[in-house]
This record gives sequence, C-alpha cells and structure tokens, in this order.
Amino acid sequence: MTYIEKLIQDIPELSGELLQLKTLSDRKLWHELSILVEQLFDNPLFLNSELIPFYTNFLKQFENKIDPIKFALFAITISKQYSNMEERDLFLEQCLVTLKQNLEGRMLVRFEISRNKLMTNGFEFVKELIETTQNIITEKGTSFFKTIVLSSFYNVCCLYYKGVGLFLTFTDLEKMTKEEKTQLAFELGIAALSDPKIFSFGELVKHEILIHMKDTEHEWLYQLLIAYHSGDMERYQQVIEKYSSTIEKNSIFTDKKKLLKDKLITSCLIELIFKRPSNDRNVKFEEISKALNISIEEVEFVSMKAMSLGLLKGKIDQVNKILRVTWVITRVLTNEQIKIMKNRLGLWTEKVNEKILLLENETPDLFK
Repeated sequence: MTYIEKLIQDIPELSGELLQLKTLSDRKLWHELSILVEQLFDNPLFLNSELIPFYTNFLKQFENKIDPIKFALFAITISKQYSNMEERDLFLEQCLVTLKQNLEGRMLVRFEISRNKLMTNGFEFVKELIETTQNIITEKGTSFFKTIVLSSFYNVCCLYYKGVGLFLTFTDLEKMTKEEKTQLAFELGIAALSDPKIFSFGELVKHEILIHMKDTEHEWLYQLLIAYHSGDMERYQQVIEKYSSTIEKNSIFTDKKKLLKDKLITSCLIELIFKRPSNDRNVKFEEISKALNISIEEVEFVSMKAMSLGLLKGKIDQVNKILRVTWVITRVLTNEQIKIMKNRLGLWTEKVNEKILLLENETPDLFK
C-alpha cells in the first residue's frame, strides 16, 4: 500500500483530492499539483492529519520541482507541527537547501525562523536579518519582490520592535551608549509607523528615548512622529518638504504609503475632535474635509474607520453631513495639548462662575 492509499483510508472525505495528487505527480504536472497541495493545506480535515509524514513520504520527492514561493509556504505550515522549537528550525534550515537558488523563497523561510527566534529572545539574530534584508530591498527595489515577501518581512519587523519595546520598558537607559539610544529610538519610530495596529503615538513621543534622534541623521523621523501624534497636517507637510531627500530613501514610505496616509488622516481627525469642547462635537463634513485635506466623499469612510478602530464613538448624519461624536479616545498629551486643556478648563470655570452669580442675583433668598 502506497502512502497516498493509506492517507485515503485515514481521510476518506478527501479521497478525490488525494487520488488526484497521485495522478498529477505521476504525470509530473508540478504546477497543478502545487495548487492542489495549497488547497489541501487550507482544508482543516487535511491539516488535522500528520503533515510531517506527508512531507517525508510524498512532497519531498519533488520539492525542487514546484514553485519556490509555494514550497516555502508549505514548509512553514509543516514546520508548525513540530512541538520542539529546535526541531522546527532544523526542518526549516533543511528546506533552505532546496531553496538555495531562489531568493524570495529563502527570505520567507528565514522570516519564519526569525519569528521562532523571537519566541526565545533571539533579538540579535533577528536584528541582523532585518538589517540584511533591508539592504537587499533597498538595492533591488520593492517592485522586485512579491507582496507576500514584503508583507512577511514587515510582520517580522513589527514583532521584533514590539519585543524591543518591552525590552525598553525594563531597561536602564543610563547603561546604554548615545549611539545605542539613537538607534533604538529610530527602530521604535519606524516600527510604530509601519504597524497597522498603531494609530496613537503619544506614549512613544513622551518617552525620553525619542529625544535622542534630535540633531542626528534621524531628526526627520522625530519631527514626523511629533506631526503624526499632534495630528497636524501643516506640520507634516513642512517636515516632508524639509527632509524629502532623506525620507524618500526609506522604503517604508513606498511600501506602506497608503497605511501612512491613513494614519495621518485618522490622527488629524482625532485632534480636530479633541480640540473641540465636549458639548460641541457635532462636526460638519465640510470642516473635516478642509482640516484633513480630503474630499467630502471621503469623510464618511474616514469617520467609519476611526470608529471601527475604537478611536471615536458617535453617529454619522448622512442627510445633514455631520459627524456627531459622543466620545473620543483618551490621549497622551504633549505640553501644547496640556495648554489647550488648561485654557478649556479656565473657560469652563468662568462659565460656572457666571451661572453661580446669575443664580445669586436671581434668587438671593436661597443664599441667605
């Protein structure tokens, strides 16, 4: 009995697909076979079986015949069935030999190894890989690489920098050199901008580590983060214009262009709402459009996205084209924003005093 025949007995529900696997391999139709394997790997019935024997007894026989990107993804899925992290990495290392002639396939597998290393605090290994990969991407250009490769790379970057962020929380900065502080600040800044889940930069902006980018080659990033946090479109444009030649050299601004634009617009919307008194947060689409430099038609979508991210609560009045905000996320305030709050509190105190005086004058008997 062949391995496929045994597999059919174990998973009769997939007998048709498994028989087709054997037919395609016998006919050496590698492209069609890899597509079918890909479909099987998406099927829970198949994934619940042992993938390691499937690789050893079937897939390994023609692993160098199928598309390298697909093989790399197959290898990553199979590796997760190893409970021991060392065995998992050893398997992936062996797969790198098969992919020695394909850069993108090797990159995908190395990124997976990096994710494993991060689980065992292998930060130095991952940092070196990120730097090497960034150099390769800069040299060849992002258009050279498939989207899935770039996506996987930035996923590793986000995981690494989150780990570095935890490291920063428990580390005495006084024990670090100025160069180390500057580099760490730069890495955290890039991570914050490239992470699709981060739309608030307050904690980073207020952390003492960030100041170490001032008056260095990374000054542009420091200024950019301040602009993002403050939701200041005008300040953002000034930074872009001043440091355009430096910014254009960083691939994040080509690879993550839409994400960065979305983050800026969302931050500007939050700041616009934040500056308004809590009893005056019904904002016309026209005002939002002007402040965010977007069309009237885009206002509703931007507002809905901010709500879906949990940054705002309220309702969208489509008929009157008004965003009615009932709640806005609590922010980590800069000194400038604290001044705004102070002035607002002062105005509120004056209004309260006016009401008290009015009551005293209108109903003097109550205050005797």
